Amino acid sequence: MSLAAYLSSFAPPVDASVLADANDRLRDAEFWPAFLLNTQSSETAVEAFGVDPADVEEYAEALVQDENVWPVITVELAQGHTLLILFRVFPDDAGIDYLIQPKGSDEMIALAQLDGHFCGPGLRWSEVLSAAAQVSTLSRAERLLLLLPALGDDELPADAEDVVAAALGEVGVVQVEDCLTIAQEILEAPDWGAQPWGEWKGLTVCFGSHSLRSTDTPPERLALFSEALA
Repeated sequence: MSLAAYLSSFAPPVDASVLADANDRLRDAEFWPAFLLNTQSSETAVEAFGVDPADVEEYAEALVQDENVWPVITVELAQGHTLLILFRVFPDDAGIDYLIQPKGSDEMIALAQLDGHFCGPGLRWSEVLSAAAQVSTLSRAERLLLLLPALGDDELPADAEDVVAAALGEVGVVQVEDCLTIAQEILEAPDWGAQPWGEWKGLTVCFGSHSLRSTDTPPERLALFSEALA
């Protein structure tokens, strides 16, 4: 993972030694309810995976409280591009960053940020489905759920809740009714809300005021996002 330049942009700069590959954590029983808790996607999830809620809360806190350990989840995207989900455990400015790393580059381009000064959405529904379907070491369900916190789309299809609910069942939610409840919470959760998307000069843009994919974004960056998420 090539996040050194991104970390050097912090004040003070952050040493890359804090980075910790977190992909293996996805197999932990506590991971998914903790992830959904940390991304403020669902409160129901804490008790829906057959894990002691106290253990889930402890696990969730561990992901975001140790300034010496910044977990990173890597998701392969189309055309050799990569998505990095970084748990930014920076003093007084903690959050979760969704970063695109272009193929063959060490550059990190912010797609969305979950924190008190949120930036997003970074994804429309069709892109979540396309990116989740990419061949990967992660399952389609895992990829879908990792991507959803960056979603914000005012034109969700009628089956969106069912798609998310099915993914939740695959990663360990015990009761079917909980899958549907959590799916609804996830789709309604983002701070930026459901936002309109469209085309601008042949490029996909979000018309939400907090999105990093707006008409003010450089065209070459918009094109990169679309290519990576195709």
